[in-house]
Amino acid sequence: MTQRLQAPQPQYLAVANALMDDIVAGRLVVGDQLPSEPELVRQYNLSRYGVRLAIKALMDLGLVSRQQGVGTRVISNQTRARYNQSIAGLDDIARYAQETDFRILSRGQAAPDTARVPLPHAGAGKWLHIEGLRSTLGQGQPISLADIYVSPRFARLPDFGDQLNVPVHALIERESGVRVTRVDQDIQGALVSEQEAALLDVAPGSAALRIVRTYFVDETVIEVTLSVHPAGRYSYKQSFELEGR
Repeated sequence: MTQRLQAPQPQYLAVANALMDDIVAGRLVVGDQLPSEPELVRQYNLSRYGVRLAIKALMDLGLVSRQQGVGTRVISNQTRARYNQSIAGLDDIARYAQETDFRILSRGQAAPDTARVPLPHAGAGKWLHIEGLRSTLGQGQPISLADIYVSPRFARLPDFGDQLNVPVHALIERESGVRVTRVDQDIQGALVSEQEAALLDVAPGSAALRIVRTYFVDETVIEVTLSVHPAGRYSYKQSFELEGR
């Protein structure tokens, strides 16, 4: 039996999953009101902030709506395949891996297509190539198709089966004893190709976001990832703080 790597699940996600199970199983039906925040705090021994994160996760899945002074109501028993990602650092990338399912489609050595994925020094040997589909927890409809390329120098990674819920850069750090010092990110508008459309279950030529992340240890590239996110299934939010204000 293949041993799978597991990452600890945040407690608020366990609460969100428990409430989602109640909704999907019909113990909470459309129109029902969720318990109040203080009740959920007592029931699950969770902080008020954690309860709000759990409710936000249900809202992102389209299961509940929240209205000031009214509370949180169930609006659907069918989740929607959409993920809202907020990025401020590497910890948020790790959280993204924990909050989603990543199903491996293929893993092998590949000479990368540099016209599609800008890999520095790609000619220096074949890179480890991992292709996979990412979906919201428990959902079949994918929110992205990802191509992950690992530099030949750092490509000796453990067998992680057909599911992965830790970031590949974290595996590289663990196996090679290095530490990522910089991540460059390029976000582009794109149209889904025929091959991508078949895997993502969308029409060819659909609008999408294409995100390329390049991971560095000092000036050495250790990993490049390319993700294609169909429009309507993914949103990306980033906050900037101005210094001296």
